[in-house]
Amino acid sequence: MVVRQKRLRFLSLTGMDKLYARALYEVSTGKSTHELSKIAANFFALLKQKGHRRLLSKILRRYEEMLRATEAKNTVTIRLGHQSALAGIQRELTSEIKKVFGEGSKIETRVDEKLIGGYLVEGNALVIDRSHKNALLTLFTTMIS
Repeated sequence: MVVRQKRLRFLSLTGMDKLYARALYEVSTGKSTHELSKIAANFFALLKQKGHRRLLSKILRRYEEMLRATEAKNTVTIRLGHQSALAGIQRELTSEIKKVFGEGSKIETRVDEKLIGGYLVEGNALVIDRSHKNALLTLFTTMIS
């Protein structure tokens, strides 16, 4: 009978870490440090009251995964053939990126030696390809059709 109770308790906790992490993420997004400390204290008190303290490490792991996924979603990467190419197009690219991807987008630049020239902008499952390779492929496709 004791084994059955433990098994039922385990089954009822399956997936709870994800639900707790989602709730914590939604409540804590955009809050100040002072508010976050209150939220954390209340959250820990809730886990203790419900007897779910042992889920805390799993909840925090899931919460960190959600934070990383959100950060990755808001990151826009500019890949260039040469770092010197950024100086000429940086201002116009930054304004365009803010229009397309939103004001809160974090912009990273990388030098990609595979690019002969031009640039690629990647973010939110969208790719803007202004590389010389793409221009040459478009020209070739136009010529043969």
